[in-house]
Amino acid sequence: MSGADPRDLVVLPPVADDPIFSEPLFEPTPSPRSRLGEDPHDFAALFIRHRWSFQLHASRFLHDQRDIDEVVQEGFLKLFLALPELETELQALAYARRTITNLCIDRYRADQRRPRLVDLETIPWHALPEEDDDDPVVAAEDAAIVREALAMLSPLHRDALIKREIEE
Repeated sequence: MSGADPRDLVVLPPVADDPIFSEPLFEPTPSPRSRLGEDPHDFAALFIRHRWSFQLHASRFLHDQRDIDEVVQEGFLKLFLALPELETELQALAYARRTITNLCIDRYRADQRRPRLVDLETIPWHALPEEDDDDPVVAAEDAAIVREALAMLSPLHRDALIKREIEE
């Protein structure tokens, strides 16, 4: 490569000249000098123009289409409530994008906290091994688990639990 003539090299145009990369994802439209939230048709047009791009943004976080639609709808509702405080369409788009991102993160965290429910009808009970109550190994393991759990309790709680179990 060191012996190559610089005139033989192909010069590629910069990426900025490519129409795919030069258009921003959220392109604000020119608006008159009026405030953004004065005309409800402005908000409807904003919603129609940018709903798809915000759904695409939300789909990077969430995979369920129903969740994506709910997050985008809630994001636009929050944007509608915040319109009096925003001056330009660019500010509104930035606010909506950040709000939708936060809503997606909140939805993801809520899904992680929620326990996974299992339908008991689908479990093949016949394939599970039968528990043998008379097995001394199982009884010893259970006793060890109970001892460990009692050791973690405070003396007052331990005494209360033992008295409750003995009295029953």
